[in-house]
Amino acid sequence: MRVTANWQETLKSAVYYGLSRHFQEHITEFWMSFCTPLSEDEEFIPPDPGSHVYEGPTVDFQDKSTGEFIRLGPRFHLFAPISPLLMIVLRSKYLPEPHEDNNPETNAGRQLYRQIEIDSIYGPGTKSILEDLPVYKAINSCSTLVNRILRKRPGWDGQLRQTDTFSFPFFKLPTHHARIINGLLLDHAFHGLTIIFNKKGPFLDFL
Repeated sequence: MRVTANWQETLKSAVYYGLSRHFQEHITEFWMSFCTPLSEDEEFIPPDPGSHVYEGPTVDFQDKSTGEFIRLGPRFHLFAPISPLLMIVLRSKYLPEPHEDNNPETNAGRQLYRQIEIDSIYGPGTKSILEDLPVYKAINSCSTLVNRILRKRPGWDGQLRQTDTFSFPFFKLPTHHARIINGLLLDHAFHGLTIIFNKKGPFLDFL
C-alpha cells in the first residue's frame, strides 16, 4: 500500500469484491488503538472467533417485496484479541476522538457526517455502548498537539510518505469498559470451540 498508489482499485481487481470492500472499510472507516485492562486482576477473555466481533446496535428493516426482516446495524468497534492482556480495537471514525473534538471545526464536521451516515439510516441518537471508550488516535510525524488540539506540524508540506511514523500508546481500560468488551466477546463464543484465559479467578468472576 504505497501512498502514491491507488490501492483500492488495485485491490478490487485482485480479489473478490466482498473481501476488498471489507478490507477497505477497515482501513478507511476505522482507526486503531491498543488496549489492556487497567487492573492487574482482570484480563480479556477472547474466544477463538474473537477477531470477527463487532460492536454496534442492530435495527430490523423489512423488505417490502418479500415481507422478510433484515437485521442491520452500524459497526462502531471491531475487536482483534492478541492475548488476554492485549486487544487491538478498531474504532469508527464517526465516534468521539478527544484530540480532534477539541477543534470545533473538526468536531462539527464529524457530527454532520455522523448524522448523514448513521442517524439518517439507523435512527437519530444511535450510539455505541463504548461511546466513551478512553482512547485516541496515534500521533503521527505530520501532526502535533497544541493545547490538546491535534494540528498539522509546522512546515509539513501535506504529502504522506512511507517514512511517516506513528506513536501508539497502550490504553489501560477501566473495569467498566473491559467487562463490556468481554461480554461482547463471550456473546460470540458459541461460534467457536475455545475460550482463552490466563487466570481462572477473573474468568469465573466475570461469568
